[in-house]
Amino acid sequence: MPPRTPFLRPRSGVLIGMLMTCGPILMATPATGAEDPPAPTKVTPDAGRLLTRCFRAMGGESKIERIADLQIEGSIAIGGQPIGDVKMDFAEGNRARVEIGIKSGEIESTTVFGCDGTTSWEVEYQDADAKPARAILLTPSELNERVKANNWLGRLLHLASDADAMRTVGKQDFRGRPSWAVKVPADRRSTLVYFDIETRLSNGFRIEVESPLGQPDAEAPPIFLDIVLEDWKPVDEILLFHRVRLIQGQQTITITYDSIRINEGDPARFEPPAAIRSLVPPSPTPAPTPVQP
Repeated sequence: MPPRTPFLRPRSGVLIGMLMTCGPILMATPATGAEDPPAPTKVTPDAGRLLTRCFRAMGGESKIERIADLQIEGSIAIGGQPIGDVKMDFAEGNRARVEIGIKSGEIESTTVFGCDGTTSWEVEYQDADAKPARAILLTPSELNERVKANNWLGRLLHLASDADAMRTVGKQDFRGRPSWAVKVPADRRSTLVYFDIETRLSNGFRIEVESPLGQPDAEAPPIFLDIVLEDWKPVDEILLFHRVRLIQGQQTITITYDSIRINEGDPARFEPPAAIRSLVPPSPTPAPTPVQP
């Protein structure tokens, strides 16, 4: 990622050049007396070209690269039944804050995790308690896993860093939309990203998840989690999806983004709560510089 934005890496600039050179090569018409040339062969677009076309359909890489911070507020529903709310802030400098509030019957629970650029943390509140029931420090990898599970826009834009390793599988139907399926290298899991053949936007991801209880069975069919990206609408001249559906089997979780703002973040939002600050070990006091006689 370039220093000015956590969402798009410099690799995207190279993708424009790839798009300019990836078109099918038209065969020259032979001189008189030659047979008519065969019809041009339909070429399967490579992953870099599909990704570049997606970014251009969203508004262009130059506009996307102006995103220095992002603020999202939305609601969560299971099977059409509202169960909670989500607020997410992401900014340059590895700063993040995600707040997920869930209400089930009479029980309310709020989980908040984030990073101020240095310290990664998570706290959990029960009911309306002002003091967290749980407060822990997170490793960078633990924070990264939590962010990846919630920041689907960031995951889409970060595909630019994997463009060289991505591979177009072919045309597939994804939740009713004709799409180009692209294999994405991912840790421990098989992941496909789908690009709409008509709109060129991303229709979403399909991730092969682990079998129940972590006991893979060679005879069992694979279990997939579909992440459907839809309801694309402009935000500051950039098309962004405003609804995410997570579908596994018969269960559907819908996250609706009621508000998306760009570059309006408050730096104070990323400060760890008091319960986390008390867990951070103090920085060692530097030794005094010896005075030269």
